[in-house]
Amino acid sequence: MFEIKFFGWIRSEIGIPKLSMSERTVMEALDEIIKCYPQIDKSQLMQSIMFINQKPVVGKQRLSIKLKAGDELAILSLVSGG
Repeated sequence: MFEIKFFGWIRSEIGIPKLSMSERTVMEALDEIIKCYPQIDKSQLMQSIMFINQKPVVGKQRLSIKLKAGDELAILSLVSGG
């Protein structure tokens, strides 16, 4: 199992700070989040800032990274405003 931690509006929308999942890719994890929490907008989730094991991951290649036992995926929502 790996852990997903949520920050920002995503955490507010889901109502929990973290959850655990079995081994899968980042994309599969995001799809599962959207399936379980349909109030989350997929496009906003996809644009979120992500860290795996406290290291930033960027670009489309991040979606194919395989998350395994002991990993941590942190999802930080983008903030807008002025």
